[in-house]
Amino acid sequence: HRGRILYTQDGGSNWVVQHEVSGVFLRDIFMVDGASGWAVGHDQTILVTTNGGKKWDIQPVTHDTQDPPRLNGVAPYDSQHALVVGEFGFIASTQDGGRT
Repeated sequence: HRGRILYTQDGGSNWVVQHEVSGVFLRDIFMVDGASGWAVGHDQTILVTTNGGKKWDIQPVTHDTQDPPRLNGVAPYDSQHALVVGEFGFIASTQDGGRT
């Protein structure tokens, strides 16, 4: 909610903010395994973690639309391959963990 990724260690009884991107609404998050995952949201935001969410990094994405697309979904195959989808028919893929 509002750019926050929450984390629980007790099955959901207590939640803490693990990461926050101010002013960005996140729309989807998917963990491939216990270490690797992506989150996507407004303003073409793509976040990646490789350490179970302890640290999230913003990944660049290129687009040819006037406004940055809102990304609505992420579908990783594994820690190196993923698709993201968003407004205006936007679809992007990575084959190198999100470096490109």
